[in-house]
Amino acid sequence: MDLVPLCIIGLGRVGAGNLTLAGDLPMSHLAAATDHGGYDIVRLIDKDRKSRERVQHENENLRNCISSDLVEIGELKGGVVVIATPSDTHATVVEEIIAAGPALVILEKPLADNLEAAQKIVSMLQKAKIQVRVNFHRRFDPRIQKWRAERPMAKAITCHYGKGLGNYASHLIDLLMDWYGDVESVCALGPSKPDVSPESNLSFGIRMAAGFDAVFHGLGGLEYDLCEMDIQGDSSQLVLRAGGAEIVAFTPEPDRHYQGYTHLAEHECDRGPVSGFRELYGAVHRHMNNEEPLGGCNGDAALINMQVLDAALVSAQNGGRTIAIAQHH
Repeated sequence: MDLVPLCIIGLGRVGAGNLTLAGDLPMSHLAAATDHGGYDIVRLIDKDRKSRERVQHENENLRNCISSDLVEIGELKGGVVVIATPSDTHATVVEEIIAAGPALVILEKPLADNLEAAQKIVSMLQKAKIQVRVNFHRRFDPRIQKWRAERPMAKAITCHYGKGLGNYASHLIDLLMDWYGDVESVCALGPSKPDVSPESNLSFGIRMAAGFDAVFHGLGGLEYDLCEMDIQGDSSQLVLRAGGAEIVAFTPEPDRHYQGYTHLAEHECDRGPVSGFRELYGAVHRHMNNEEPLGGCNGDAALINMQVLDAALVSAQNGGRTIAIAQHH
């Protein structure tokens, strides 16, 4: 198979760091690409000098690939560009790299810092006939996908998150859509909140087209990371803690606490790091060599995610008004 040309823009933790986050498991784009071995890393770009120096120190063999300016990207016909810069820069970066001619652009989540910019990104890439994926990496993580195949038929879902709408909430929204389909509407909880932003930890409800509600509780000021989903099914319960690093399945047990009553009991507890980077880069390589279609979160799904985030903000600013979500199929 042919080597796939690769350029990574943004050399922070997710772009080119996280070397010891989960042992030998690759937890960044650069680590996954080098682990795979099927990529020709042609350019690593970051404006921050310390980031460039760190990557150079850790990857002496890539010294000549590292630069500070997008103008040095060169031609990348048929290759892949990863954009791992802050979300408020995504639209500008996309605009600048289109002329390089990549076949695929992978952006870190969320797609942009606002809905208008997200729509612009997808429109520009569609016009240039460039595929796009947003790196909601749980779509490729083997453990998460194993539990996706065994997910309950949901009656209700409760999520708790911190670190803002654009961070953990966007991950949970993508997981919700990947597992259970279309979002019908969004409604913020509580009184009007005029001063909200993508960094806010809003509480809101999502009505799913499948006929159940998912309620998100946003909590700020925590001394720990919070990204959890509790799926209540008619005959089981599935709880994802720590973003899926711990997954607990519960099943009914008659007479567990009282004679004649049936309560849930822990059936299985699955613990392990959440990644998906290795599988993402394997899937991209096979796709670029015309072996299989590419899964993951495409531009349409990423736009719906952005619509949900935007709807939560608009609803919160307007006393909990219900906002319908348009689908992009």
